[in-house]
Amino acid sequence: MHGPFDTLCVARAVMQPGEAHLRLHEFNFALEPDATPVVVVRFVRPGFDIQALEALIGVEVAMSLFEDRAEITHLYEGTVTVLRADSVSAEAAADDTQDYLERIRELDEAVARLHADLRNASHKEHGALSLAIELLRRAEIKAAASEDLMSRQAAAIAVLERLIRHYRPEV
Repeated sequence: MHGPFDTLCVARAVMQPGEAHLRLHEFNFALEPDATPVVVVRFVRPGFDIQALEALIGVEVAMSLFEDRAEITHLYEGTVTVLRADSVSAEAAADDTQDYLERIRELDEAVARLHADLRNASHKEHGALSLAIELLRRAEIKAAASEDLMSRQAAAIAVLERLIRHYRPEV
């Protein structure tokens, strides 16, 4: 597999004695294991340490491969990281268990964020409904004071009743 590779995300990096592996995937996720191949870059006798790889995890990059190096460009910062080794190669692989576990973790975090947003929105909606009910109550009391106030409050009462029906259609 030859580069250049555009718009990939560095998923994880593994250093072993005498070699390093960099696992990159596309940002879109498919349920079929072979639909979006993962690019696994193998460095034989790397001339860098694990910190160079860990700094790239979770970053959207473009990458060019050569026989003795990989040039990785951070797409947002524009910085280029050159990783040198005796030999550099890349191959396509399918998602593995760790990829799926990471995807499940990301989805769990997204569900938790959406749940918190929904809880906040529901709380605000309930507060708005309570306010509309209280305003309606006050407008009806004011309107009951005289015929003149009744005609002036009629429009406000109609708007508040419509607003309450919007939030509670059963009323």
